[in-house]
Amino acid sequence: MRIPAGWFAGMQRVGAECLWRGCGQPAGVDVILVVPGEPVPARVRIGSYCLGHAVITGIEMQAREGGHVWYVACSVGSRS
Repeated sequence: MRIPAGWFAGMQRVGAECLWRGCGQPAGVDVILVVPGEPVPARVRIGSYCLGHAVITGIEMQAREGGHVWYVACSVGSRS
């Protein structure tokens, strides 16, 4: 599945800390589920996780919901 450049750019980041209960590590990866459709595939942000928990979450979501899982590096917010 080809995703246009900048397609994920408009999505709001969920959090700065891994959403896995009790983890507490910085969230470095956003997990996004893309469900094919017409005319535009639906994209749903699952959450922000550390790398290990992002992979586990992505596998679970793909098994449960189908579609394509994308892992997008979280950008660190600019400091004022």
